[in-house]
Amino acid sequence: MEFTHIALLTGYFLLGVGVAGVLFVASARIWGKRHLFLLGTVLLVVSSVWAGASGKNYTSLLWARIFQGVATAPFEALVNAAVGDLYFVHVSAHSIFDLAISWLVL
Repeated sequence: MEFTHIALLTGYFLLGVGVAGVLFVASARIWGKRHLFLLGTVLLVVSSVWAGASGKNYTSLLWARIFQGVATAPFEALVNAAVGDLYFVHVSAHSIFDLAISWLVL
């Protein structure tokens, strides 16, 4: 398999994150964030199983990666807003910093 095909798996994943992020932020303002986090979690599990079961079928793996990007979008786009909803303004900066450091440690 060529390097370009492997790089496309990441590119389409990020395309799914970018396109779905806009839609998820808009719907979170209307209906709230909780259902989007649950939908993202379920879709991420299903698409990860799909990606693992795709075997040597590149097209199936590519579509699974696109759906993984869509499933990751709520976590990329809404976490900062959720932290802002939980804490006061003067505390939320420290909480976001702690969250960023915990991601770096993992």
